[in-house]
Amino acid sequence: MSLLSALRFFCCWDNVHNPAPLSGASHRLGFELHYYVIDDTIEIVEVRKENSGRDPFPLLLSRRQLPQDPNVPPVGGWQQNL
Repeated sequence: MSLLSALRFFCCWDNVHNPAPLSGASHRLGFELHYYVIDDTIEIVEVRKENSGRDPFPLLLSRRQLPQDPNVPPVGGWQQNL
């Protein structure tokens, strides 16, 4: 058994330049990315703040393996041509 079973990274969803259509508010939301070494899976969970006025949204991405094939089309959003 490995001593290191999971890695935790802190990340941010930066919505400052794209405000919400109805409220006009822009936000930076904190998330944690958990990488599980044992089975090569990740999950992304929201870091909730007390009394933020937001509904709880605990998972941005449930625990799963990500595809390794670079030819897989993105899910939603847009893809920038580099």
